[in-house]
Amino acid sequence: MGERANISRRDLNLLEISAIIFTLLWAIICLRTIWAVWVRDKRGWPWAQWISMLTALVSLAVVFAGAINIQKTIPANGSIADNIPAAIELLAPGLAMFLAATAVYRYLTLSVDISADQSVRNQLAKSPSAGAIIGLVTLVVAFSIASPLFFETRAIASALSTNVTNGIVAIGITLLMISGEFDLSVGSIYGASSLIFILALTEGAFGLPPMHAVPAAVVALLFAGVLGLINGALLIRTGIPSFIVTLGTLLAYRAITLVTLPEGRIIRYADYRLPDPVIEVSPFVLIALLVLAGLILLYFGYRQLPRLWGDVLNRIRNFREDQSAFRDVQLVARTIWAAIFTLAIVGLVIGCITGSIDLLGRGSDIIALSFFDIANGRIASIPFIGPLDASINLRTGVIWWFVLVVIFQFILTNMKYGGFSFAVGGNPGAARAQGISVSRVKITNFIICAMLAGVAGIANVSRVGSVGPNLGEGLELEVIAASVIGGTLLSGGYGSIFGALLGVLIFGLLRTGLVLVGMDPRVFYGVQGIIIIVAVVINTAVRRVRT
Repeated sequence: MGERANISRRDLNLLEISAIIFTLLWAIICLRTIWAVWVRDKRGWPWAQWISMLTALVSLAVVFAGAINIQKTIPANGSIADNIPAAIELLAPGLAMFLAATAVYRYLTLSVDISADQSVRNQLAKSPSAGAIIGLVTLVVAFSIASPLFFETRAIASALSTNVTNGIVAIGITLLMISGEFDLSVGSIYGASSLIFILALTEGAFGLPPMHAVPAAVVALLFAGVLGLINGALLIRTGIPSFIVTLGTLLAYRAITLVTLPEGRIIRYADYRLPDPVIEVSPFVLIALLVLAGLILLYFGYRQLPRLWGDVLNRIRNFREDQSAFRDVQLVARTIWAAIFTLAIVGLVIGCITGSIDLLGRGSDIIALSFFDIANGRIASIPFIGPLDASINLRTGVIWWFVLVVIFQFILTNMKYGGFSFAVGGNPGAARAQGISVSRVKITNFIICAMLAGVAGIANVSRVGSVGPNLGEGLELEVIAASVIGGTLLSGGYGSIFGALLGVLIFGLLRTGLVLVGMDPRVFYGVQGIIIIVAVVINTAVRRVRT
């Protein structure tokens, strides 16, 4: 921001506005802490702990951003040794701040019962996605410092759109891992179901003639479900660990695309010179769907809003009696979250209402919608915001991804089947003793996982319009890593769909950030490996805390 110190306030970008707001809030918090320590308020010491710990984390992000930018200071065909002063200039401020904050933190925690880092570890044990949230925030801070382009709308939209398939597959993988199993074949299922979908559209599949996109999608999903059923049945019938079973089916299912598309052939929808598949619907059908969506949102709000606002009101009533150090922060945070949730529900309901009114004005004329646009087309405009610039590549697949996250997170946390999955993964013997069919739950989750891979395949074909023999290769490792980073235990019985979403976002933003700072994209795989190792270490530590 030093280069833009003299710009007009009207020309500030999102990153600069966010930095100004964050700096003001941080200054207020620091002044409040200094005042509490000065008047010997016992709440001042916990505040000082958290400020020093967070300062250390931010300084690590500054060091990371400086390390990324070191390559820009190296002369052509040179090394870091050729420009040591520039490297020191990039790294020294962050390192100095980190060492100072760490020293202060160590002093403040010499004689306390529960330090700030212990509180974080306890919270990690309670919330599967807490670690992913910390990782995502750290990553955003680091890349925001390293590149001013990171917070641009088109960069964020691109990161979301390119990770739709990974995000949808990660939902199924997370559900399956919670129930204590793995599926290494999801990448092959993803490629095979994509192939079946595009063949059903163009040449025909399973002896059937070419068909419309909707039945073609149904055929592809049923095919994926059958592959998942085979995985589950092999696991239950043979008793072989799912890692070995799905390692075998990974290769077997990959043969489907390799044999169907020999010699590296790529099948493209455009080569058949067919028009985009169109769905013709009555506006009254769309109105009914919008009304249904509005009712679901109202029910969801009816179930969640009283609890959220009840917690806020309860904290307000007991504010004076509450002697906890962070009572005011917790009150503000809960109030902000309840307000955001309320505004989201109200906004979506208003969107359903206004959409229904607009459709009523069309009369009974049939509306033609492109299947590809519905599944994963570009979003041209957003309600209450307006048209999007042509450079912003935001896709409808992102909406489907988030909708599926909400649905499966709701299933996990609010429905019996979610409890069954946790029980089966945590202690199969105890689950069986409670009357839960362990085999049925595991097979069902294998089928769900495979069908979600099929959904991702349909979304991918809708966007790129082609399928190659190696489509989905390596996908299984990426989504399992995202799930682990999101807090899902490798041993099962613990995890979060929301955490898997964060894990996918971490990988997506990491790839985007490395490109924006000018690093070789191939470095991503090395960084990804390091992140996986760190995530597994944290995962193991969390498991020890929980047990």
